[in-house]
Amino acid sequence: MCNFSNLVRLDLRYNELSEIGNISCLLFLDTLNLSYNRIYNIRNDTFNGLSYLRVLNVAHNGLKTLEPAAITGTDLQIFHADFSHNNLKTVEFSNMVSETDFCSIDFTSNKIKEIVNTNNFKIDLNKIYHGGSVELIGNRFSKFIDFEKLGISEISILGKVFEYGFIMSDAKWDCDCHIEPFLELAEDVIKKIWRDYLCHIEPFLELAEDVIKKIWRDYFNMLCWNPPEYRGRNPPEYRGRNPPEYRGRNPPEYRGRNPPEYRGKVITDIVKEDHLDVLICNLTNKDKCPKNCYCFYQPKEKRTVFNCTNAGLTQLPVYIPEGKNLILILKNNSIENLENRTYLGRISVLDISNNKIQTIKPGFVANLPKDISLSLTGNKLTTLPREIQTLNPCRARFGKVMIDCNCKNIWIKDWINNRKLKQCRNISMYFCRLNSEIISAEEVSIDDMCEKQISYTLLVVLSVLSTFAVVVSSLLVIFRYECILLKRKYFVRKSGNDLCTPIYDAFISFNEENDKLRQWILNILTHNLEVDGYRIFVPCRDLIPGTIKEEQLLENIKKSKTYLMLLCDEYKMGGLQWIDMEWKYIWHYFRNYLDRNILVINYDYVNTYVNIDPRLRAFLRLGYDIDFSNRKHKLIKKLKKRLGLPLISSAFGNRSNRSFINFTYLEFVQRRLVLNHGNNTTNMEHFVLPGAVGDD
Repeated sequence: MCNFSNLVRLDLRYNELSEIGNISCLLFLDTLNLSYNRIYNIRNDTFNGLSYLRVLNVAHNGLKTLEPAAITGTDLQIFHADFSHNNLKTVEFSNMVSETDFCSIDFTSNKIKEIVNTNNFKIDLNKIYHGGSVELIGNRFSKFIDFEKLGISEISILGKVFEYGFIMSDAKWDCDCHIEPFLELAEDVIKKIWRDYLCHIEPFLELAEDVIKKIWRDYFNMLCWNPPEYRGRNPPEYRGRNPPEYRGRNPPEYRGRNPPEYRGKVITDIVKEDHLDVLICNLTNKDKCPKNCYCFYQPKEKRTVFNCTNAGLTQLPVYIPEGKNLILILKNNSIENLENRTYLGRISVLDISNNKIQTIKPGFVANLPKDISLSLTGNKLTTLPREIQTLNPCRARFGKVMIDCNCKNIWIKDWINNRKLKQCRNISMYFCRLNSEIISAEEVSIDDMCEKQISYTLLVVLSVLSTFAVVVSSLLVIFRYECILLKRKYFVRKSGNDLCTPIYDAFISFNEENDKLRQWILNILTHNLEVDGYRIFVPCRDLIPGTIKEEQLLENIKKSKTYLMLLCDEYKMGGLQWIDMEWKYIWHYFRNYLDRNILVINYDYVNTYVNIDPRLRAFLRLGYDIDFSNRKHKLIKKLKKRLGLPLISSAFGNRSNRSFINFTYLEFVQRRLVLNHGNNTTNMEHFVLPGAVGDD
């Protein structure tokens, strides 16, 4: 074929061609006739390079596939393209929108059901697409064109960018919600043309006219053929209007069949008669329409309606279709309780009249829109939730309500007296049931609703609560230190403050003027503890002469892990200022650092009635002290258990690997000075007390 590269016209009709080969070499080809062959597929590169091609005929081929942009590429300018009498089931949008001018594109007599956009073709809003017409007569269109799938978010775009039209006058359209947006856009134009069709028609500049007159040249002949079932159409009280032909008889939604008056009707007649509200789409169970309910979407009113009248419901539907402005009709069912549902906030009209509703559960009213049209007439309500005060009283119909009035719903009296509610008093009637008497809620008094004994009971309850609060507060003040100890033991687990690592296992605080007690501490208590590796600080023994006593006490209390308090009869007698000072510092570190502890040894069996510090008394009251009267020699053992392992043991492991060194008095003083000045050296010598006896 390329040997005849100068061909201008090529007629290959009535052959057995099944494929179009490489013809890009025919650079001057103007007319190509391939009709009456067996070509089933045309690729989008088949006609590449044929920039002079003006007439293309591929009719009567059984063509099944015409790939996207096969005839509308930027290097093509085909004036007449004929693909009629083939087997196309879909047509690509990009093959109907040419980047260059054309006269006609003929898709008549195929099997086309849908216009598709598989290559996501986008209309350039900055262009004007010029052309003649796209012939689509003799196909199988029924569902109106989904412009969004074609990349057209607004139908008004068509009138701005297209200067040609689509001819499909014999299409048997399903007149439902898919066609309504297009007709609503053209509504004003169609009405105007209908009124003035015998007169001179001035040029319309309205956007809707551009769409109608430029795109659908035969819009007056577009027919409804298969209207959907209208049994789900909303009843008259929920429609935008009730057409005259339905007055005096049951509206279509109760007939359960297709109204014949719309079959074969010209679409523009529906528009001029103002019946766009009949263009709906029925919803099924797959769309979450409740069982035995009629559901449909009505774009004219921008709402979705669910008619569940006499559907045998015993509760609110759990799920309903998505969308806003929902109309939910639940009349004549057996619903007893109104429960919260996730879709309540999307409802604009809710009719639950003539059910068996007795209670309204918490959250139901709170999730309703404040301006909702609500009907609860013909139910058995005896209580009302307080949240109904937020609803518009002129749009909430409760009918005749018998309320069990008492102190819990005094608010009803004030609500009924609301000025706005009085303006709508004919919508609902509220009555109070008091004993066996029925009184209008407007006339009942607060004294009738709340008996005096109820007020007396309230006074008694408040008195008891006040007395209880005073007693509890007094006890908390008296036993405040007991509360501190219990809180420390059971509730506080972690300290928020850090203190230096302790050096001594215990600091012993006692009355040094009690000779008997002092001898027992120095000869028995400290000896038994130090033999087992505990490092003990005894002020009368370990304070270095010539230093400031208060500073030494504070420093060594700070470096001690546990504080042993020896109680005796003279503990608070005889100007014991140093004991008071020790106790002040000990309590401070105990209170603020959880790794510090206090152990109380009741040497003289002091009871809680003795005049001692209330903080020490708290230890005795709670039984946190160690009784010195233990005659079975378990005191030391019990004390060691309370102290835990020695610090030196936890730092250096097993005692069998340790040795103790005796120091001279001079060495002892030097070691004390080093420790008291904060030297944290870990040399084993620094942890041994003078006179300690160690292992081999």
